[in-house]
Amino acid sequence: MKKISYFLMLFALMFSLGLQAKQTLVKNATELKSVFPAAQDGDTILMAPGAYNVSNSLYFPATGIVTLMSKYTNIPDSIATLQMNMQGSTIATGVKAGLIFEYLKLQHNNPTATSGHIIYINKKFGNIAKLVFRHCDISNGVRGLFRSVKPDNIVNAPGDTTKFSSCGDLEYLEMTNCLVHNTFVTSGNAWPLLYLGHLPLEVNISNNTFYDLAYMNNIFTMSYADPNSGRNAKINFKNNTVCTSVSNNYIATSNFLGEETEFNIENNVFLMPNWTNTLNVANGVLPAIVSCKGGLITAKNNLVEGPKAWIKGQTVVDGMGGFVVIDTINTYKMTDLEQAWTDFADPVSGDYSFLSSKKLATYGVGGTPIGDTRWLKSFTTPRTLTVTFTPETITPTITPKRGFYENGTAVKVSASVVDGYTF
Repeated sequence: MKKISYFLMLFALMFSLGLQAKQTLVKNATELKSVFPAAQDGDTILMAPGAYNVSNSLYFPATGIVTLMSKYTNIPDSIATLQMNMQGSTIATGVKAGLIFEYLKLQHNNPTATSGHIIYINKKFGNIAKLVFRHCDISNGVRGLFRSVKPDNIVNAPGDTTKFSSCGDLEYLEMTNCLVHNTFVTSGNAWPLLYLGHLPLEVNISNNTFYDLAYMNNIFTMSYADPNSGRNAKINFKNNTVCTSVSNNYIATSNFLGEETEFNIENNVFLMPNWTNTLNVANGVLPAIVSCKGGLITAKNNLVEGPKAWIKGQTVVDGMGGFVVIDTINTYKMTDLEQAWTDFADPVSGDYSFLSSKKLATYGVGGTPIGDTRWLKSFTTPRTLTVTFTPETITPTITPKRGFYENGTAVKVSASVVDGYTF
């Protein structure tokens, strides 16, 4: 009896080890296209430094949650670039499927195109367990990062009709510690960043910076689903720095979610830029922060300069709708926090650093920072570096133009070549 028990235990151990998730290193797009379709639940694909243009050859996993990430996560110059137009898959009922992206530069495979999304699930049905973006630099999205569209209704036979009320459930959507910039640069492409035909259960968008998103329509929105689904979701939007003009509203769920959907908007910076260039268009549209028909709005300790008042985001149709609850405390203006544009290092170039001596560092909920916390700089003896050039009619690319540093720090400054001038 003891021998049999020992054999069964050994067999169980060997069987469990065989099911363990694995890590696979790829070094180019060809290897990634070969490895990715075979990945199993819990597997991680590590990407060596370089650019991986996989075009539209990758499909969203039909089963299993797979992680794509850079091999080196602590060396900024070694972050891999993934350029793609990922296609959708039909996910069977009861199957767990999803994707996690970490420490990657995510781009569309053809940034000069007039249409396309980095991930596009077009008329495919299936529940997604997780869709996660962590520590990613997202740019060149053409139309957006993620879009899903529900399938057309199918008539199988006379009297037998299959109707799709959505693309399925999206159990968990996360975007944390990401930089989103330099996309939506064509006036005809006023599209949302996250455009869901899926019905979300929980959304966490935290510690991100959104800037230089000319013509962007929304950060997060919904469409295509049946408005009568009644889904009550939880949407957290916390510690983000948003400095971009949009052609609609930042978070816009219209009537696609239930009246008791929770919107927790906390410790964010919402600014309309005070400059205009090709990546930031002053289109004169003042967005609402949350736009929906029904919802429980809790907003705490946000810096809001430019966007509409909270109440302006409620959607009322034929006298019906409106926020069920709106609880907003400590909505600050720049003057309330004694914050000036020059208190950010170089917002025009995408650097929103600020010193720990500013009120922005401690006026969040519980004395925490407001905005994306990566920009908080704590120095014993802070110094400000400002680079100028003459004549002002030339336009070199200078990095950094302005920044905050500890006294005695050596800083490398680079400038692009301008014929006839020296650096």
